[in-house]
Amino acid sequence: MTKKKFYDSQAWWYFSRWILLKYSDGTFVRCFTCNRQMLLTDKGCQCGHWIKTSDSFATALESSNVGPMCYFCNRECHGLPEVMEQKLISIHGEEEINRLKALKRKPLHLDKWLMIQYREKFKTLYKVELERLGVNPWKKQPA
Repeated sequence: MTKKKFYDSQAWWYFSRWILLKYSDGTFVRCFTCNRQMLLTDKGCQCGHWIKTSDSFATALESSNVGPMCYFCNRECHGLPEVMEQKLISIHGEEEINRLKALKRKPLHLDKWLMIQYREKFKTLYKVELERLGVNPWKKQPA
């Protein structure tokens, strides 16, 4: 699977939205690396990886490898990996970060079947998070 296909997939769509919701109040979320407050619906509000998908697809859909990021930190600063690592350690612990480092070295082929499984898993988690928050910031409101 190419990076483009990965980022265009429904699995990534549900996963990234779930992550953003998980760390939000339903409207706003803070960038893991610069602490900037962002509206969930802003195009600059992204879900950034610590271990990049170009390094490994094995960690691409691991929730402990990602977090909310602003466009500037994610794209212009390449995710600020040292800052991101410290944030992830503070949330998930050193042992989990070491698990991700080991997982990074394992090959994973994201085929169609596996992406369908991921899509269903993260679609469910996304819906649970929407229910918990009681709001869907991406739902268009009637005029």
